[in-house]
Amino acid sequence: MVFKPPTFHGDEPAIEPKGANSNASLEERVAAVLAVAGNIDASDIEVTVTREETIVLSGTVPTAAEREAVFATVANLPWIKRFDCRIRSKG
Repeated sequence: MVFKPPTFHGDEPAIEPKGANSNASLEERVAAVLAVAGNIDASDIEVTVTREETIVLSGTVPTAAEREAVFATVANLPWIKRFDCRIRSKG
């Protein structure tokens, strides 16, 4: 195997630290779970992760029952350490 010296056109690419995409991955996983939950309209729900790895759920759902379903769904995910449900119901 022959190794060539790296060549870049412009700035050298930044190397992300190990686990740098973990927050994005966590956001995607939570959003995917909410998207397929049968009793939740997740179209207006935003999922973000803080630096402390707290899941923050914000946005609106049509009913208070759906808000409770969002809370219960996320609370039952075994890989979630902390979350903050800021979701409001329209009705």
